[in-house]
Amino acid sequence: MAAVWLATLPARAELAPLPQPASPRAPAKAAAPSKAQTLESLKQIQRKQIQTLENVDQSIRRTLSDSQSVNLRGGDPLNDEKQMQAIPQRLSSLQARREELLLRRDFLDQIIFQVDSKWTTQPLAVFLEQTLLDMAAAELTSNPPAKTDFWRFYTYLSIAIREISEPREDLIAFLSGYLEFSGVQKPKSPLAYLETRNYTAGSMSQAARPGRRDEVGSGVERRLRALGLKDGTTDATGASSPGATNGAADGASGVISDAIIGTASSATSPAPQSKTSTKPATTPGGRSKPSATKKRN
Repeated sequence: MAAVWLATLPARAELAPLPQPASPRAPAKAAAPSKAQTLESLKQIQRKQIQTLENVDQSIRRTLSDSQSVNLRGGDPLNDEKQMQAIPQRLSSLQARREELLLRRDFLDQIIFQVDSKWTTQPLAVFLEQTLLDMAAAELTSNPPAKTDFWRFYTYLSIAIREISEPREDLIAFLSGYLEFSGVQKPKSPLAYLETRNYTAGSMSQAARPGRRDEVGSGVERRLRALGLKDGTTDATGASSPGATNGAADGASGVISDAIIGTASSATSPAPQSKTSTKPATTPGGRSKPSATKKRN
């Protein structure tokens, strides 16, 4: 009977394999710009520089036209002298600006040529860093020696791209920003450019300044003490308040980031002093009662 009952049982279906947990997906990386996109971005910067150059040329012509209104026989020697000084100063300033714009145009011509003819598959940051060093070496070893110091700008920009630019930053926009900040004729150090790079914490933005770790730590501690979060909060009996821990946790998250950003401006400022009342306490009879607290030195 048992054999008959077992024979009537349906065959057991094959168990389906258990679903495998999905493997964690790596965060998507921003697509690297193509050569065509990079060249177009460089040409946009070049067109902007050319337009600025045209504006400077127009300003030079207007300033020269203004010189026709100078009247040296107007009976006001002081005003005549002021006019004679103002026009050459204005023209000298425009001339220096024009020379700088011409150097920027030449630099952009070289970079566009290098990207168009030599950039292939390597990362753009690596290519620009090495290309700028090659351009600096070519100038320093040229025969006859070059009469310019373009090699200094090339070297500075190469260092800035390697040390300052962020991994996902638009490198052409970075190059344009450094070009506007530094200039080619009298370039500025990458360290000076680093100090102008803004850091943001919520709605507050502040220029960065290199600081020490102890400055950051002391800045956080001062902020915590100012908000009463450093040593906890107690009630009148000396017991911890039920919401003290939660309040400290809620406030500390913003305090730490604010302190890091504010270290540059507040690291050397004195710690906030607590205010105490100077009004003496009185007894029920109206007489003054000595204060129980002593002022700390």
